[in-house]
Formats: sequence, C-alpha cells, structure tokens
Amino acid sequence: MFSWIGIRFAADVTNLIACPDKRICIMKDFIKILIVVLLAVLLVNKIWAGQVPVHDPSIVVVYKDAQGNSYPEQSANHDRTKYYYVMGTQLGAAYSTDMLDWTAFTPSFAVNGKVTTDLCSVFGENTAWSGWTNNQAKLKENLWAADIIWNREMKKWCMYYSINGDDWMSSICMLASDKIEGPYQRVGSVVFGGMDGMSNGAGNNDFKKVTGQNTIPSKYYSSDGGWGGTYGSSCIDPNVKYDENGDLWLIYGSWSGGIFVIKLDNKTGLRDYSYNYGYNPVDGAVWEGSRLRYDEYMGVHIAGGYYVSGEGPYIEYMKDGDGNGFYYLFMSYGFYSPEGGYNMRLFRSDKITGPYKDVTGDDAVFNKAIYPNYGNNTTYGVSLMQNYSWGWWTNNKTITDYDQVGGGQTAQGHNSALMDEDGKCYVIYHVKDNTGNGYGWHHVESHPMVFTSDGWPLVAPFETRLGEYTDKDTVYKEQDIMGEYAVLTHNAVDYAALACNKTGTMRLNADHSISADYSGTWNYDYANGKQFITLKTTVGTFNGTILDQRMEDNGRKTLCLTAMNPANELCLWAYRLPQSKYGTETVFEPFYRIGDKEQTLVWNETDKFLKTEAPAGDFEITFKFHNHNKGVNNWDNWALRFEESADNFWALRADGYSVETFSGSTVSYSNPKTWKEFDDKDVDVKIIRQGASIHVSAAVDGKDIYGVLSKSSPKGALTVYLGGESTYLDVQKMTVASLKEREIIGSVTNYGIYKDAFNTKSGASKSFSGDFHTHYTFNNFHSSNETKNWNNFIIKNTINGKTGFIRADAYQFDSEGTFTFKTSWGDDWETFVKMLTQAKVDIDIERIGSTIIYTCDIKSYDGLSGTMTVTQDGITAQSFGLSLTEEASQIDILEIMDLKTVETGIIEDPTIAETVEADNTIVYPTITDNIVNVRSANLDGTATLHASNGVTIAKKKAVNGAVEFDLSNQPSGVYVVVAEGKVEKIIRK
Repeated sequence: MFSWIGIRFAADVTNLIACPDKRICIMKDFIKILIVVLLAVLLVNKIWAGQVPVHDPSIVVVYKDAQGNSYPEQSANHDRTKYYYVMGTQLGAAYSTDMLDWTAFTPSFAVNGKVTTDLCSVFGENTAWSGWTNNQAKLKENLWAADIIWNREMKKWCMYYSINGDDWMSSICMLASDKIEGPYQRVGSVVFGGMDGMSNGAGNNDFKKVTGQNTIPSKYYSSDGGWGGTYGSSCIDPNVKYDENGDLWLIYGSWSGGIFVIKLDNKTGLRDYSYNYGYNPVDGAVWEGSRLRYDEYMGVHIAGGYYVSGEGPYIEYMKDGDGNGFYYLFMSYGFYSPEGGYNMRLFRSDKITGPYKDVTGDDAVFNKAIYPNYGNNTTYGVSLMQNYSWGWWTNNKTITDYDQVGGGQTAQGHNSALMDEDGKCYVIYHVKDNTGNGYGWHHVESHPMVFTSDGWPLVAPFETRLGEYTDKDTVYKEQDIMGEYAVLTHNAVDYAALACNKTGTMRLNADHSISADYSGTWNYDYANGKQFITLKTTVGTFNGTILDQRMEDNGRKTLCLTAMNPANELCLWAYRLPQSKYGTETVFEPFYRIGDKEQTLVWNETDKFLKTEAPAGDFEITFKFHNHNKGVNNWDNWALRFEESADNFWALRADGYSVETFSGSTVSYSNPKTWKEFDDKDVDVKIIRQGASIHVSAAVDGKDIYGVLSKSSPKGALTVYLGGESTYLDVQKMTVASLKEREIIGSVTNYGIYKDAFNTKSGASKSFSGDFHTHYTFNNFHSSNETKNWNNFIIKNTINGKTGFIRADAYQFDSEGTFTFKTSWGDDWETFVKMLTQAKVDIDIERIGSTIIYTCDIKSYDGLSGTMTVTQDGITAQSFGLSLTEEASQIDILEIMDLKTVETGIIEDPTIAETVEADNTIVYPTITDNIVNVRSANLDGTATLHASNGVTIAKKKAVNGAVEFDLSNQPSGVYVVVAEGKVEKIIRK
C-alpha cells in the first residue's frame, strides 16, 4: 500500500537512500499526491457491474441465503448462493458470482449498535493515534487495505483495517459483523507503529503491554528521534489467516522494516499477548547475520527490511496436484503507478512463520538495502508477471472508453489469493491500464493459478472463467498440442517508459522440436490429472502446465500454457492460435480397403492408395484406419505421399524415413520406440499444415507414437495419398478441412458481458441443394448472470428467400414448414440457462426429402448436459441456406463439417462358428438347418436380413427378444444380418 503514495518518490530513490529520515516532509507530499491521483481515477472511471476499481482487493468466499444472511460455507440443502467478495482501500468493496463481473458496494459501520457514517467514531482510538481526529475526509483517505475473515469461534465476519497516520502513526484495528456487508463495529486494536520518544497514547500503551517496557527502545528511532523507517515497520496492509493447525495469525507491514507475523487470539481475533514465539531475543531482537528474524513487539520477520520495496503481503496455503502443501507468500514490489515497476513476487515456506524462499533459494528477508529491488531487478521472488499487452488490445493510450484496455496492463499487484473448495487456485489483484496519462485506470483482475511439476503455482494467461479449467480426466494427444502459439515472455521492461511485453511466436512441432522465437524441444506429461509440459530451450528449461482458457476481451477458447524457468524465475505465457475448421468428414461403410489381403501393396502404387485433395493454405487432414502389416521389415507399414506435382513430392514412411522430400524442404522425426507400434493396430494420423510447415503425427489407442515435421514445404494445393508397403489398410474415416482464423459470432466486453441485439451478428451462410448432412461444433457463451432463455445461439435457415430462426430454447419463428421439438430439460429453464453459460455445442443437421432434422447436443463445462431434437417437415424447395446468429451471447466456431457416408460394398468371408456380441445383442447363425437366430436384450427390437448386394430380404420385430430368419428358400451365398441397427453379422449359406 505504501508505494501507491510513492508516485513522486519513485523518480528520486537516491534522495531517500541518502536521507531516509526526510520521512515527514516526503510523507506529506505523498498524501497530497495520493488524494489527487485517487480522486482523478475514481472520477474518470465509471463504477458499474463489471470491472470495479477496488484497490488492494482481499477476497473471501461467502454463501448467502434467501434472506440475505451470509455464511462461510454451503448449507446441507445446498440452497445458498455462492459469492466472492473483495474488500479494499478507502471502503472499496465488491461482490461477484464468477470473479469476473463485479458489483461495487460500500460496507456499513456502527457504534454501540447504531449504524453511523461517523468514521472517526467508528475507528475510535485508532483515529486518535493516526492524527485524523475530527477529519473524516483525511481518515477515509487513509483507511487502507482491508482484509476479511470468518472467525470460527466468534461466528462473525471480522474485518481488519489499517489506518495510516501522519509521521508513521499507523495501526491495525479489528471490526466485526454478523453480515458480510455490515454493519461492522470496532472490537479493538491489534498492532501499532510510529511509537517513539515523542509519542504517547494507545501505541505506547500497547508496546508496554507486549514488552513490559515503559519507553520505546532507540532501535526503532531515526536520527531525529522519531520512528525509523529502516527498522520499524509501517503498520499497514493486514492479512489474517488460519494456519493448518487452526491457529489465527496476522501478517502485516509495508516497505520500511518489512513484513511481520504475529499470533492472534482465536477467541477474540485480537493480539494473543500470551503467545511464546520460541525466540530468546537479545535487546528485543533476534538476528541471523544481518537479517532480522524476530522483534519482541513487531513479531516474526518474514520479508523485506532496510526500507526496500515490498508491500501487500498475502499468505495462502495451497496444495499441488500431489497433495503437497506450502504457505505461499505473495508480495508486491515497486511503486503503484504505471511507470513504477510494480509487480507481484512469490515465495513459500512449510511454516506460516517462515522462513520464506523463492524457487532459486533467495530469502524473502533482506540482509542489506537493495535499491531498486523491483522492476528490472527480478532476483528476489518469482516475478509472476511484468507489464504486458495482447495483440488484440488497442495501442491507443489516450482512449476514454472504459470497456477497452489502452496500451496494455501495468502495475499488477497488492493481490490476494484463493484456494477454492474444489482445490482450484486463483490470484486476485488490482492492475492499471496503460493509458499513458501518468496515472492509468485501475480495476480488479482475477486469473487462475496452476501448479507446475516442481510444485510452484503460476498465473494462467487469461482471466478467470469459472468452470473452464481443463478437466482432470482430459488426456491430450500430442497432435492436439502441436501447432503455432503466440508466446508472451515476462521479461523486465523499461517500465519508466510504460513499455509492455508483447507476443512473439513459438511453434511446438510434431517432431517435438520448438522453433520460431524459441528453439529447443518440448514434452507433454499427463499424470493423475496433472497437465505438465516441459520446454527445453536454448535459454533454459521451462516447467509448465497446459489448460483450456478463453482469450479475454476476445472470446476465443483455446489451449494455453503457463511456464517458468526455475533457474532464473522467468515466466512465460502462450496460447495456441485459435483456428476454425471448414471441410468434409467421410465415413466409409463398413470400411475402405487400401491394398489386398495378400499384402502385396508397394509404396509407390498410388493408383491403389486413398487419394484426397488438400486445399491451399493451412489445412488439417485426418485418417482413421486399421493397419494390417506383415511386420517383417520396418517399412512393412502404412505410408503417406504429398504431391505438388509428379516431380515434386514427399513420400513418408511410418518408420520415420522419407523416400523423397519436397524440393528445398527439410524433414525431422520423432520416431516410435520400436517398429512394432503399428502392427495390427487401429491408427489415427493427423496432418496439419501451417504456413510452410507440415506436421504429421500418429497415435495408437490414444497414445502418441510418432511425429514428423517438414519445413519449407509448398503452401499451395497438394494431393495427399494414404497407402503403404507390404500391408493393407481398412480405413474407417477421413477428414479434410481448411484452417482459418477462429470465427467468432457476437461480441463481449472486457468484463464478460454480451450485449448484441437479436440477429445483429451472423456467421457466414452455407448453401445446399437437395439432401445434405452437415455438422456444427462451437462454444456458446452468455453472461454469467443471464436469466433469459433466448440469449443464446440461434440457427438461421433460409428457404425460398425467407429466413427463419430456431432458438436454442426450443422455439422457432418465421421458418418454412411445420416443427416439432423434443428436449431433455423440459421446463427446467434455470438449468438450461446455466448449462449454456459456457457450453460446447454439437449440431447435426440432415435433410432427407422434405424433412430436416436438427440434433443439438449440449455439454457445459461444469458437467451439465442436454439434447434438443427439432424436426422441420414439409420442405419442398431444393435450395437451402444455413447460418448461425445469436442474441446477447457469443458463438466461438470450432468446426463446420459436411458429412458423407460412402457404402463400399465390401463383405468379408464369414466364419460360421462365430457369434457376435455387443450392446447385449447376440446373433447366432445356425446354417445347418437354414435358420438364423437373433437374440436381443430389447424384447421388441428389430433385425434385418440383407443380401450381399445390400437388398433387404426381410425385416422382423422380435418376440420376447427373439427373431428367426429361414434361409431354406434362399440361394446359396453370402448374407448380412443387422440387429438393432448396431450389430452386423456376415453369414454364408
């Protein structure tokens, strides 16, 4: 908190080093600047639901019932609403249900049970100690950094406020309330600062009560006999925590003497005067070399000292994915101004009283004066982030639109942290938008934190969207991770010039190499819900974690990573460039065979290969097939051929060898451990071209086996063949799609509110003639506090020039034909709206003749799911237009694929003795007496008998689960039995 009033002081640190005792005149100047800055910020900013300028936000989870009563936990009936409350400086406060969209409020206060706005009376002896008696305005200006906690024994919400006074006369007092909003009534003082030979009153009395001494020792003094800033602590910025043993502690302090911890009385919430810290001080202090470890009044020294910057201490006990827990100490170094080099640092300890160390072993307690220890000096503490700017933020630093970020974000800090009930962690802090006016707008920001493999929590790149964490059961294929990323490295910057880190490029290639602005190798490691990624680069090894996030102020959901180099504490963020897929998915029934069972296929017999055309530009092609190979040689396997022309092609084998390569290209491989990985296996091959790089990866049973990268490849259209050598392939599915920049329909403000009017934003239209089958996959987002059913995605259909609308809430208007709706949610619209707040939606649309069927499958990111089937009958027009629109929501298009089914007519020779068993349905072919028996768990199910050419011979309904087909009148040959539309059995008479 102290550095917020140090804006002018930041320009002349050398004066303070030379003369730290000039504190009185400097502090008076600081206060004047504080008033001007604060009023300017609050007058310029609009304070509404959304972003709020709560300074020094301290977070607490609150559950409220229908009567407005507030509790620290959910009820047994789960009928309370969960809120996140933040309390801050100058009575700033706000609440939210999602840590994104905040509503500001002002807590109330009382004296002797009567609500009052007389703050001087509310804070009692702390007002008198500060010197602001009868000066309401001054007192409010100096109410800094409130912290809030539920006292388990008092059964009350306890607020700890620091009251900053002139000439270091600061103190922390405690107030209590039955409700989170107040009224809060003062309980008592906790700790004081500013005592010296010239002071008297509450602070001196408290010092005597703790130490038994009537006079203040000279070690606290400066050269003029007043309180000294290099040893004595600035008694502000409280943080109150229960440790893992259930004991209550106060963490406090700022700059000057540093950060201290004292024990509180669990029953009263005030200082525990009887607690023995286990130290044996000499002259009231315990030193370790030149590091102060303990002071008989100020308590256990855990950070700072020597008037080095450091404020806003916050301790949160958090556990990593393995259940290992530490006390993590967050600090803010520097000056809270856009050009002040202000940022968050992180240390940890296995005890709440320390010692606290960073990842390289540096102690949070200083043993000498280090100026500056902030900004470009990132030695002490993990520097969680520096000034930064995303590419889609405006570069206009003079903007007046509060919905935008001007030039980047700076001065992130004075944070709190939260490990929520579900174990997920968050950091909540205030930040200044880099408007370039010397002050900058500020607001509350919240980001998730995830643990790396070495047990350190790192900040995720984008704002918190509850429910959008990667599910712990998600195991990514490496082919889902590879690709091009925008990378933002949190380097030290010229903060005085308002410089911001900006994004570069990092490619995670299929061969596990890293290229572009970083070079090296990468590796993904999933273990029991932990999503670890390691980047070994020429500038060090970064240990990181991957997770799904939505790009703030942008809406696109994509794969992100946050990582740190533990050797130098350098952090980086990256997100995979989000793209939409547009193409065709082909399913082969029962399969498409490449080669023959004799396995005579040769690597260059392209006339026998499966051929497809890849478009110019970025594309993605996938093949799913079973590989039947001899397995005698490495090359007895599947293979690919990419052809620009007959003279320029790339022939790639599954054993990591290229028979030919494109002219001017280079190919590198990440090979399987053995050459048996693909033997008689179901194989998934993914091919991605981005720019001039072609990535090929292959997986078996979800396990990554193989990765290949071809650099400097052609960018135009290619012919792609799937084939092999001494093998035959049974291909089940193939997709071919162009990759384009992610398509977004709808807009969002930078605090998560969607305001588009109905049908004002639409996606590109697709046109069809006659029968068709297409599939849309997208994310649907709407405001977290949304209550209207219709503020979601909408399907537009255009027939005979007339446009109709089918809404997500099973309602349509202006469309041709007649409609029937069937939904899984019935009349439960509350669940429906919640489900679609953050949902992945698949819509399958198929026309057969005059009927169009829309099948919507909805899965929310917090586990809810639902389906809607819409049948549109009576369509006579051949042409049909299709697109998506929305109302007060946003559609994030993942893919739009036309679906094709190819009947290949392949029938294998039957094995008479076999039975088929799946989905509780069994087909028994009994050829000896020309009877085929079908048994089904579905007592009134159906079975169908087909000739080898696909003609239906008979279809029967089961009687008590049994169907019989008599082949006595049928000629000899091959027949196919289909049971329940799921199980096929080929038989021969």
